[in-house]
Amino acid sequence: MITRTALRMAVVGLATAALGAGFAAPSQADSAGARDIDWSNATLEMIKGDARCPGGPVTFVEGIGKVETGATRPSTYVQDSVEFGDVDRDGREDAVLMVTCYRLGNPRIGVPAVYAFGVADGAPKQIGVVTPPTVYPSSYSVSGGAVTVNARAVDSPDAEPVKFKLRWNGTAFTERTGKEAYLYDWGSEPLALPFKAAQVPLRPRSDGRPDKSCPKATVDFEDGGMFYRTGEYTSPDGIVYAVRAANFGDVNRDGRSDVVVTLTCGDRDNMIETQSSWAYLYTVKNGKPVPLSYLTTTTWLDGYTDIHDVKLSRGKVELDQYAGTSDTSVDRSFRWTRKGLKAAQPLPGFPNVDVAP
Repeated sequence: MITRTALRMAVVGLATAALGAGFAAPSQADSAGARDIDWSNATLEMIKGDARCPGGPVTFVEGIGKVETGATRPSTYVQDSVEFGDVDRDGREDAVLMVTCYRLGNPRIGVPAVYAFGVADGAPKQIGVVTPPTVYPSSYSVSGGAVTVNARAVDSPDAEPVKFKLRWNGTAFTERTGKEAYLYDWGSEPLALPFKAAQVPLRPRSDGRPDKSCPKATVDFEDGGMFYRTGEYTSPDGIVYAVRAANFGDVNRDGRSDVVVTLTCGDRDNMIETQSSWAYLYTVKNGKPVPLSYLTTTTWLDGYTDIHDVKLSRGKVELDQYAGTSDTSVDRSFRWTRKGLKAAQPLPGFPNVDVAP
């Protein structure tokens, strides 16, 4: 007859044997959390900033990592503070930190990005990029699964700070307060040119060769290396396309940030003479650029009409525009209407400069 004590001891012995055979206790690596990682001395996966900030795995020592790029000096990656919180909502804490790449070690040329990392098998594993190098963060925090980032749109201490709130959607961090236009990678994403005409005339040549036009197309730009907001592409037939995004504000009063996007075309064989440029007002919704209105032509067919000192505010765009030469600049104002932007006054000598191509 088996006593209760003997039976209990037998069950315990079987459970112990099973645990040893197929149910090993979690290893230290499996149970390591974000706070157990020495982030300042870890190897972290970085995104590519440009040719001098190539990204890839970077090994840090006391918060600093150096990467050889084939230049005379290495580029330097520098960590900022680490914040903790469950950003991917898997029940475990993650780490959020900013890393800035200084091109060739130059402290004046920084390419910053805020990252989120989890832990897998006891080592850091990148979850995603919270904010790309389009903005310059000054602080960041984690609360309730969301990451709040305070940043400047340009690398200037005088730039007005912008507050972003981002959440992980399973594949990327998405901005939840209508400020996607600041974070969009204008320089390396495909863009369907919003031209009305299938072919838009370029400025005429003076060398006797045939004039060319700019075909309407969807252009897959390659990053121009300036704040992730410039890009360029050359078509097989020698047409050079360029994009630049700058100047932000909620012009149409919908609570979402808008941006002035300048599109440029030119003949590769004679860019100086043929280059033509047009400025549009865009926004970004659900990760996609959306054209809102035409603004003006910044390089007219027969004159110089570039814009500068552009200011966006609720219901209005204000700017200075050259009237044919860089010696004559005119203050101009465009107000938002149901049909888009409308100029308060024409540009002297250029009555059609505000007509979309």
